Amino acid sequence: MSNIKLGSAGWGFREMSIREYFNTASRLGLGLVELNCRSDVPNHAWVDFDKQDVTEVQDCAADEKLTIIALSANNNFIQSDPGILNGQIAQIRRTIELASEFGASYVRAIIGQDTQPPPAVLETALRKLQELGQFADSFDIRLAIENGSGPLASAQQCLAIMKQLLADPIGLVYNPANFARNGDDPIKAFQMLSQYICYAHLGDWDGQDYRPIGKGNIDWEKLIPLLSESDLPLALIEYPHPEDIELGTAASHKKLNSLLRKFGGRAT
Repeated sequence: MSNIKLGSAGWGFREMSIREYFNTASRLGLGLVELNCRSDVPNHAWVDFDKQDVTEVQDCAADEKLTIIALSANNNFIQSDPGILNGQIAQIRRTIELASEFGASYVRAIIGQDTQPPPAVLETALRKLQELGQFADSFDIRLAIENGSGPLASAQQCLAIMKQLLADPIGLVYNPANFARNGDDPIKAFQMLSQYICYAHLGDWDGQDYRPIGKGNIDWEKLIPLLSESDLPLALIEYPHPEDIELGTAASHKKLNSLLRKFGGRAT
């Protein structure tokens, strides 16, 4: 079984400043961090960052001995208006450039929220996404789309999209809690999509809400061996509730380490 690098997803820390977030991640023993880069998280990064802003964030990471591994964007390529679509594309292009400046390896994105977009609109969105994947590849950045909403709500939809994208250089961020929320079996989803997955957002789902790992309905005793055996390079703990983000993330981290030890894997 492989070693899995563990870190922190950014969404749950959206109400903290970057320095508070990095300090918390460091105290929790999570040396890799995903940083939000989206207009609805003003405390984190955004596409208007200049060189001084980047340096200040890098200094915060260095102070806590952290590595910024990914930027997480919020975008919508399901647009019939070319002007709006071009604006969305420009945001992701700048996010990719920022990821390179931060020394990150990934940019997480979505396709959009519409579960049944007009075929021509979806075709255009996927073509633009493929172009952005190639743009990211030129910076040695992997562009990765996360399952959970819109055309990526179900495992079957994800599989169809990844086949259309020809996968490389686009990857998939595997989120088992999102699959469970949408009525899919996260285990079967992983088995179906493993060849496309480049990293994971790990959290649980109890049928009503997102929960720390081990506190929901996902069968982690089946999932963890699959993750370890697949050579998954990176797993970011995602607990989306800001009000108890530290407790929830700590509980997930403890449980995940216990499961990895039990099944012969190792967190690094």
